Parts: sequence; C-alpha cells; structure tokens
Amino acid sequence: MKKINLLLLMLLAITFSCTKDSIDENFKNAFDCEFDSNPNFIGICLNGSTLALRNEILTYASKSTSNFSEISWEIETGNMEILNIDESIENGINKSIATIEFKSDFNGGSIRVFSIENNSNNFAEISNYAIALETE
Repeated sequence: MKKINLLLLMLLAITFSCTKDSIDENFKNAFDCEFDSNPNFIGICLNGSTLALRNEILTYASKSTSNFSEISWEIETGNMEILNIDESIENGINKSIATIEFKSDFNGGSIRVFSIENNSNNFAEISNYAIALETE
C-alpha cells in the first residue's frame, strides 16, 4: 500500500510541476509532411503550425513529387518574413524547409507553396495556409 501511495504522490508531483515554461516549444516546428492519400492528389504537401506568436521564428515543411521542380514559398498576407529556405531531394522527392519570422506587429496571415511541373506549365500549390496570432 505504501508503494502505491508513493507512486501516486510522485505522479501528482510530476503532473503539477510541469508549467508552460518547462514544455519544449519546438513541437510547433515542422520538418516533414505527408502526401494526401487521395488518388487524385497532385504532388505537394505542407506542414507547420497554424498559430504563431509575435517575434517568433518557426519552420515549415513542404515536399513535391519528382515530376515537379523545386518548391517556391510566398507570404500571401500578414507581417512575416521568410528568413531561409533549405532545399533537398530525398528518394526522388523534392523537400523544402522554410524558416519564417513573425514580426512584432503580426496579427495573422497566410503562406503559399507551389512547384511547377517539369516540361509543362502545370503546377501544384497550397495557398491560403492560414496562420493565426497565438494568444499567450
């Protein structure tokens, strides 16, 4: 019985000792995304937080299938800046990681990723990917 009480006491101490300050905020950063399983899917995915704080820097991930060129990023709306884009190819799949800074007056916005199909004018895109201001 003493062992059970001690175990419960330890679990309660751990539960109540975790504050927001001790939680790793990196869960908001994305380094990969998965393609849609829809059979009519056309070649691109995007993953990343839909919430951001002012002055925060986050990473977003996109991939396009091999029949598309490199991935391009755009800020559609909102006071954000693309700081860096890392491109790579993994197993024939184009991969792109964008680092985005949310400015001090950020109040929400959206981003767009797109890729042009090789040897044609067709393209795959995800637009109006909304990112809202996170309240602290």
